[in-house]
Amino acid sequence: MSTLNSLFILSPTGDLEINKLEVKKIPEFKVLFDRDKGSTGDSAGTKKYIACAEIYYIYLVYDIRSLYYNLPIEEKKVRARKDAKLPDNWKEDKAFDKAIEVYKDAFKLSAAGNAYIVAEKSYYFVTRDAAEMQDSLMDMKEQLTHVIKKIKVTPKSKDIEVVGLLGDATALIANMAKTQKLLIDAIKTFKDLGENVKTLSYKFMEEGGNIKTPVGGGELNSREE
Repeated sequence: MSTLNSLFILSPTGDLEINKLEVKKIPEFKVLFDRDKGSTGDSAGTKKYIACAEIYYIYLVYDIRSLYYNLPIEEKKVRARKDAKLPDNWKEDKAFDKAIEVYKDAFKLSAAGNAYIVAEKSYYFVTRDAAEMQDSLMDMKEQLTHVIKKIKVTPKSKDIEVVGLLGDATALIANMAKTQKLLIDAIKTFKDLGENVKTLSYKFMEEGGNIKTPVGGGELNSREE
């Protein structure tokens, strides 16, 4: 299984670098470098900042090892564009689309690979939803506390206002109970989903798949020739 690992290098500072010598061996990528005639900070076009940023963008959006691969495609593109520091006027074109297809082709997955990705994404979304439900519970608890305090200080002469506040409290309690049940159900699925992800990841790796988290994490640099 081709992984294109040689396109990226981990620098001594921990940054992810583009290995330009290896990249230029791939015609569709070489086109991106040849057309990069310069940009801000690279007036002579020797450092190929734009071409390197484009390849880093492809990695962030389409590589299964990307930190963002669980996210919806449009959100991935927004984050990738920012992380790659592409110019505001940059747009995808046919040459770039061809480079994307070459990259994606190198990461075609087996049945086990696809199953692993589906299971891992399901696990990701369940845990994310559970975290959001916990936040909602905290918000509702604060709202309920506020309503109860307000009931305590409301004069008995304002029975209509008290009735309204009691209605708010009742609705909050009902929503909290519903959310707690959903949270408990989500937590119960963690173990099974986690085991599925673990089992499928082993199967995927047995077939030569690579599920390591992406190297680096700092700013993208270009490796000089």
